[in-house]
Amino acid sequence: MTDTFDPRSTGPRTESGKATSSRNAVTHGLTARRPLCQEEAERLIVIADRWVAKHLPQTDSEEALIRSAAMEYVRYLRCVEVEEARLQPAAREAIRQWEESRRHAIRRKAQGLRDNPETVVTQLQASAFGIDWLVRHWQTLLGHLDAGRGWIAADLTMALHLLGRPSEPPAALDVDARRLWDLVARVSPAALQPDTAPGLSDDRDAFARLRALLVDQIDRLQSLRPIVWDEEEGPQRLAAETAAMVDTSKEGQQRHRYRRDALRDMQRSLSMVVNLKVERSKMDTRILQQDRLAASSRPSSGWFRGPTADEPPAIDRRRSVDLPDSPPMSRNEPPTPPESAPADRHNPNRDNAERPEPPAGPSHDLPRTEPQFEAHPGAPNCPPAPSTGAPSGRIEPRKGA
Repeated sequence: MTDTFDPRSTGPRTESGKATSSRNAVTHGLTARRPLCQEEAERLIVIADRWVAKHLPQTDSEEALIRSAAMEYVRYLRCVEVEEARLQPAAREAIRQWEESRRHAIRRKAQGLRDNPETVVTQLQASAFGIDWLVRHWQTLLGHLDAGRGWIAADLTMALHLLGRPSEPPAALDVDARRLWDLVARVSPAALQPDTAPGLSDDRDAFARLRALLVDQIDRLQSLRPIVWDEEEGPQRLAAETAAMVDTSKEGQQRHRYRRDALRDMQRSLSMVVNLKVERSKMDTRILQQDRLAASSRPSSGWFRGPTADEPPAIDRRRSVDLPDSPPMSRNEPPTPPESAPADRHNPNRDNAERPEPPAGPSHDLPRTEPQFEAHPGAPNCPPAPSTGAPSGRIEPRKGA
């Protein structure tokens, strides 16, 4: 029976697989949950003490989880160091091959400098390796002057090509090329006259000016190189190094799995610590609420005591405000209009308010003005007879009729 990889598997199940897994800690140490050397032990102590001081555990279980997470973090760092140690040579080799390919491309491009110097120089200045190639040839020409050898015709042609000019005598409008041509003719006549013996002339002023011209070209290119590197070669080199740090072999995938497991175990332990602290905080809150409820329900003792049977009950100052006797008005009823002055024209009792009060006396009843009728002796529910000289209901004969 052979072991096959299953994403849902929790580990090997056969005897051979278990034996191989148990030998991993002894062979490479990536699965060992204990320090493998004195340096790792000291690192574990420092990390565990720092994490304990940060999380402030209150129980033994919390402290154990924190120290277990610290051990998993040390194991994670161990996996990272082993993987970097295995992949660093491959990364260095990948970078070396990339640099060599870039230099080879620059050398091939520089071969067209004689045919099209202006275009080729522009392309070389767009690359850090091309700038290195230009600087190296300028330094070679400067070394010929410093050594006292002087220039020959090939050196003057190379200098013109490095400026992006053809090998012909420059025109008067081309200031840079024309100044180089004139200074070389004064310092090293052999570059323009092949029959002249090679060497330098006695014109020290022209020699200093020619040398300053070469140094200025070198400084300009060296100051341009970091800018071009950040724009072109820097990202390309990083991509080549990153691609080399990915190990797709069986051993590389195994190391990656060990590192992932260590990181997952560390995160699980820290999450359990946080959950325990959250649950303890909730429990403390519930206990505090229960204590407050019990304290408010039981009678007080000591200097503060409740009312006895002979004492009147205490007045609740929160409800001591005089409230109206009428029940609260429903929100479906219109609001009560504000009180208005008696003279207000909107007051419905204005007419009654303006009417003078009756004079004080034995009776405040005003005389009734409605007609009174004499009651018939046999008619029930008839109004009573008038008590004053009011017209009666009987018709009197008219006098003189």
